[in-house]
Amino acid sequence: MTNKSTPSICAFLILGGFCSFAKAAPFQFSAGVSVNQKELLERDFAFLGSIQFEDRPDSRLKQYLNVGNLNSQAVQDWLKIRVHYIVSPDSRKRLLTQEGQPFVSGIRNAQKVYFPELPSVVEPSGGNTIMFNMGADIYEIAKAEHKPLVLEIEGLENILVLSPRVGIVEFGKAFFQPLDPSWPESRITDRLHTLFRLESLLHEARHSDGNGPSLTFRHQTCPKGHDYEGLPACDAADNGAYGIGAEFLQEVLRVCTDCQESETDLLKILLADDLNRLLTRLGPNDEKEDSPWIQGQTEDPGQVEAADPNTVKPNTVKPNTTIWDPRAEGFKQ
Repeated sequence: MTNKSTPSICAFLILGGFCSFAKAAPFQFSAGVSVNQKELLERDFAFLGSIQFEDRPDSRLKQYLNVGNLNSQAVQDWLKIRVHYIVSPDSRKRLLTQEGQPFVSGIRNAQKVYFPELPSVVEPSGGNTIMFNMGADIYEIAKAEHKPLVLEIEGLENILVLSPRVGIVEFGKAFFQPLDPSWPESRITDRLHTLFRLESLLHEARHSDGNGPSLTFRHQTCPKGHDYEGLPACDAADNGAYGIGAEFLQEVLRVCTDCQESETDLLKILLADDLNRLLTRLGPNDEKEDSPWIQGQTEDPGQVEAADPNTVKPNTVKPNTTIWDPRAEGFKQ
């Protein structure tokens, strides 16, 4: 991180009235994550802790995160429960059984995703993926196989996957690149790109949630006529990954009173893209009493591994509801 980039980061911590990076990000990093990338994520996390959110009763972000008070500490804590490992696409990975034997399965794209000789983070369109919640995907495979699996990642201890909350997130090429290819590399340290990365982390964190039909809040195929027609790039739930990202950006736009017009315009473009991917716009206040939305439901990470994925039954989840049950399931141990 150059001296030139450091003031730009400090400049956007003005929302909290201070410039401090003493609190390190709570993530563990795989091999292949550079020192600069680690430092950048630590600064991003510090910035998240400096935002002075407005704790409004009608805040959708507050409702979707299910926090008692909407403040920076609550959002940081919500993220920490759901993202634990940041993984480079260049690190070697191997999926194992609990007995330490190589895992081989024909379920979905297990071979494509987890074996180093094949691409790790690739969109169906061939474009660059920003981030991918690998842990949630592995949990779904483990659930289908009726047995926990272990992920071996270069630079980390082997990780036993007992729940979608295992929090293994791999970044793609686009995560540490300027949003506009014509911009200089130094732009990735500015406020806009920090907010872009935080929105991406919160998006992936939502994929660590869910049970039964809502498990991992998996994306839906975008309908005919949509900008992303035919791609798994839309959400049927307003409180899904794109909804979380959209509401985060909405809240930032509310409190970033010093944002320049150019920043605001670009944040609104990111927001519009998130909103465009929601297949419905009804919020929790519009839902009927039989919605799977759970007011006051705690999401203690200590409870995550208590449920048996073969028997767990979520609250009433109906095909047309727009708010999905965020409680996470897991293997009994």
